[in-house]
Amino acid sequence: MSNSTISYIWPWEDPTPAEIERWLEDEVGPAFDAVEADPTRAISVDDAFDRLRALHAACVVAGK
Repeated sequence: MSNSTISYIWPWEDPTPAEIERWLEDEVGPAFDAVEADPTRAISVDDAFDRLRALHAACVVAGK
């Protein structure tokens, strides 16, 4: 995959379909199931974006 946004979340570069499937089954699925079972584990979209903005600002300051 050449999408730079996607490559940020993959723990590897250019994942194979099998690696993507394994990631979905091993990480995404259980995380989704956990939030479905206990919605209090989730954060709001506003909180998520606030965290991303803060992380981005810190990276900009650090020159990353």
